[in-house]
Amino acid sequence: MIGSIDTSEFLVAVAASLGFLFSLGSQGIDVVWVTAFLLGGLIAAPLAAWLVRLLPRPASSAGR
Repeated sequence: MIGSIDTSEFLVAVAASLGFLFSLGSQGIDVVWVTAFLLGGLIAAPLAAWLVRLLPRPASSAGR
């Protein structure tokens, strides 16, 4: 079930992104900047996930 939900969310995100990009295609957006932002996100996302994994967990205040 989780896999099918993730797949459907992915397809909705791709469709929304493509529709957004196609509608803005004639608005003079510089493709170089868009590509730079996409590549930056592709590099930053796994790096951020790895760094967050290294952070210590906060102390629980449930027992107080």
